[in-house]
Amino acid sequence: MKLTYRQKINNFVSVKLEKILLKKISPLVGRFLDKIFLTSFSRLGVYFYHYHDRNDYIIDNHNSLCFVHLHRTAGISIRENLKKNNFLLFILPKNSFHNPVSLYCCPSEFKYFTVMRNPLDRVYSQYKISKRRKEPITKYGLINTIKNQHSFKNLACQYYSGLTNEIVDENIFSLAKKNLENFFFIIDFNNIESDLEKMLKKVNCKYNIKIEHSNHSSYEKISIKDKEVIKVYNYWDLKLYEYYEKYLKN
Repeated sequence: MKLTYRQKINNFVSVKLEKILLKKISPLVGRFLDKIFLTSFSRLGVYFYHYHDRNDYIIDNHNSLCFVHLHRTAGISIRENLKKNNFLLFILPKNSFHNPVSLYCCPSEFKYFTVMRNPLDRVYSQYKISKRRKEPITKYGLINTIKNQHSFKNLACQYYSGLTNEIVDENIFSLAKKNLENFFFIIDFNNIESDLEKMLKKVNCKYNIKIEHSNHSSYEKISIKDKEVIKVYNYWDLKLYEYYEKYLKN
């Protein structure tokens, strides 16, 4: 159905207002609320606008592969290598980087791949990079950062189940495990180059892999106390990682 001139104007104004609200006003108000309530409201509007964490996308080609990219898993380097090798990668709306499994596209019917990294290392790395970026919550230490941020608690289970910003329980863990079993490929963070080559071979794609961690950061070794804190808050992710190591590792 062809849109009228008025409808086109209304759509244009609506899009512009949404952009101003989510990219300008939301972060401004959010930063104020973050300081009071130790939250991450300042990122919510921008993330939503850029499609981060959205689980309502549609994969329009059954042959393309969708990358479920968790924070601190060398995702940028992997994307650069796949692009260089003409890999048929599904491009998420607005070129979003961090998205869970889509609730509309089940892994048993569509091709997903991901990078599995030990949750202890991944969460600690995520905390350290957040601290380096001077995110307000991090000045109160690791415990308060994890306690007040959904993305620091069982993020793998959230992403692989498709249920982000939820409190992970047995049901979400089981769904994440079931979906992960149906993934087209799982890359081991400790063997990225060799696993990436295996995946490209699997799709009959020529490859020339060179991993350079674009977002690599060096920091002090994790302490025993910090490790125990991360364990407490990431029980389900650790359980999922153990399952991966035992049954799904390539």
